[in-house]
Amino acid sequence: MGSLNYLTITQPDISFAVQQVSQFLQAPRQSHLAVVRRILRYLKGTSGRGLIFPADNSLQLTGYSDADWAGCMDTRRSVTGWCMFLGNALISWKNKKQDRISKSSTESEYRAMSLHVLKLCGSRVCYVNLVFLSTLLHLFMLITQVLFRLLLILCFMNAPNILKLIVTTFVKLLIIIFLHYLIFPPSIRQMISLQRPCLGVDINS
Repeated sequence: MGSLNYLTITQPDISFAVQQVSQFLQAPRQSHLAVVRRILRYLKGTSGRGLIFPADNSLQLTGYSDADWAGCMDTRRSVTGWCMFLGNALISWKNKKQDRISKSSTESEYRAMSLHVLKLCGSRVCYVNLVFLSTLLHLFMLITQVLFRLLLILCFMNAPNILKLIVTTFVKLLIIIFLHYLIFPPSIRQMISLQRPCLGVDINS
């Protein structure tokens, strides 16, 4: 079981099954050994599979959630499962036992849906930050190229020194402002993990 626990770092799809079996390390039975063998057969059968992120993929964020009511035979808790797609590419997924025992399948479904919505909100904030930063970087590169070409033209045309100084100063200020934004971002604009829930804070404030 120790090897399987380390394997969950690179194979997160077996995390739930491994943690279920790990609860019985003190008193394992034949049924637990059968589950471990099934995990090993799963790993052997899926060793050549992986995630694909196509270059022409859509940027639409989509999520699906489900709940297995009283799926855990030991605690009678429901099991929540959800996954997130960016276009057609799978980017995040998780299985987890719910914190409380649900009295009906409807209650367990709503618990799973509320947890998934929190994850989607957090992923959306992260996605907006990434798009904003990439757009800002692209705009900075365009403006810098235009100003450098203008500065070269002014040098070849023997333009007045005051004009050259203005363009050079503007380029330096632009670089300083951009580097300051990258090195010292406000805490409210820092990237968040895909696995963290949304904190309900407006990033534009």
